[in-house]
Amino acid sequence: MVHPTISVILPVYNCEDYIYESVQSILEQTFGDFELLIINDGSTDKSKQIILSLDDKRIRYLENRTNQGLIKTLNKGLHFSEGEFIARMDADDLCVNTRFQMQLEYFRQERNVDILGTNQYIIGTNERILHQSDNEENKVRLLLQPAVAHSSVMIKKRALIRNKLYYDKAALYAEDYKLWIDSSLCGLSIQNLPEYLCGYRIHENQISKIQSHIQKMVTDRIRLAYAKYFFSDIINGNEKDYLLLLLGCPGYLGEEQQKRIEGLCGKLIDKNKEKLYFNQDIFECFLQYRLFNLKKERT
Repeated sequence: MVHPTISVILPVYNCEDYIYESVQSILEQTFGDFELLIINDGSTDKSKQIILSLDDKRIRYLENRTNQGLIKTLNKGLHFSEGEFIARMDADDLCVNTRFQMQLEYFRQERNVDILGTNQYIIGTNERILHQSDNEENKVRLLLQPAVAHSSVMIKKRALIRNKLYYDKAALYAEDYKLWIDSSLCGLSIQNLPEYLCGYRIHENQISKIQSHIQKMVTDRIRLAYAKYFFSDIINGNEKDYLLLLLGCPGYLGEEQQKRIEGLCGKLIDKNKEKLYFNQDIFECFLQYRLFNLKKERT
């Protein structure tokens, strides 16, 4: 059996307003050797009818009888995928028609890359989202947030299999962030193609809006776990101050707490200088910038 070069995993749950346009942006890719796994996660709107109306032999339609949630659906897509590469796409987003071609060309040129995202544009606006392209920068960036946009990513499937990587069911609403961290800790190279190849749609039904409280709690837990992997002796007992250093302070920050955070920042920099977990220049610049912003908020 001849397998496709790319398996595109596209979960769908009640996305009748956007699914047709999203799928079309995939089917119109200049690189055509892919399978499109559309997994209907128990939609109750017209998503199923719209999907089944699309006539393209590259589409593989899978259906969950009941809503299983995004993490189970993504892992189902990984299980059934047959391509050399895994590409992700969200049902409300878009991609430029050269996306797959340009990402594959980059993989062929840079053999050490395992995970490759792209820059994004905000659909319907002139706004752009820039992501760091270098792996060393992304390893540091993961201390704060996902290093790649989930809906833009392409991954070497053998890298996932070799390291037994999958979407963690405990990382609810932050499953991509956890996967990038797990991948980085396994030594995978995470980069971004410096091209705006994916369109990100902002609307009221996004998880980041309707489940923002849970997403923040889970994301903070992931942030702390990643930092403690390297700096547990420094961060244990100082979790609140560490998160304030990263995220800033929404209210008044006292002088004593400010000094504690400055001391914490210095200890992290010194420890990394000794152990070189991260590129020292990038790591120090990252923390000093966070500290500068925190001081700026206080004044």
